[in-house]
Amino acid sequence: MVDVEAVGTGEVWQGREAKALGLVDEIMTSEEYLAWRLLTHDVVKVSPAPDARRFPGSFFLPGQGGGGRGGGASLGP
Repeated sequence: MVDVEAVGTGEVWQGREAKALGLVDEIMTSEEYLAWRLLTHDVVKVSPAPDARRFPGSFFLPGQGGGGRGGGASLGP
C-alpha cells in the first residue's frame, strides 16, 4: 500500500523511484506498452482528417460550395 503522506507532497516521481514507492506496476517504453496491449486488445488505427487548407477558401462557407448549412447565405460582399 502506498503511503500517501510520504508521496503526496507535490513532487514528481519518475521511473525506478516511482516503482520503488509503489506508484507504478511496471516500467516500459511506449512502444513496449503498445506491443503488450496488441496481444490482448483490439486496436484501431486513427488517422488525422485531411488538411482543410488544401480546399478552396469558400469550401466550408454556407452557400459557397455546399460545405455548410444555410442555403444561399453569403458571408462575403
